[in-house]
Amino acid sequence: MKAALPMRRLAWALIAIAAAGAAWAAWAPVDWRFSRAFLGNKAAYFALGVASAAIVRDGWARAGGYAAALASALVLGWIEGGAAKLGVPLAWTACLWLQTRAPGALPARLLSSRPMLWLGGVSYPLYLVN
Repeated sequence: MKAALPMRRLAWALIAIAAAGAAWAAWAPVDWRFSRAFLGNKAAYFALGVASAAIVRDGWARAGGYAAALASALVLGWIEGGAAKLGVPLAWTACLWLQTRAPGALPARLLSSRPMLWLGGVSYPLYLVN
């Protein structure tokens, strides 16, 4: 249980960064805003990934931290771009559910396939290069 506390703190720190970024984007002059590629702008998505570790480790019975991170990501997404920004957190949650609750189902097998694992492995470096 000790390992869960630093992960929970990291997830909340990332949510705080995302909230600060949303506030900055709302109130800062246009010339002072960060570009879309700034990692802090996507901190809510990183928080969701960090909170996912508890689901993978402990299962959905202890998903309170994940639910809070998901709710935060959805609220921040709505603030930043309306309904169009809700797809990523919801799709991530669906994939996480499939991987952990229905591992033998076709979608879960596709997500665990060699090409998908390769795409997952290169997606973050590609994001950084972009």
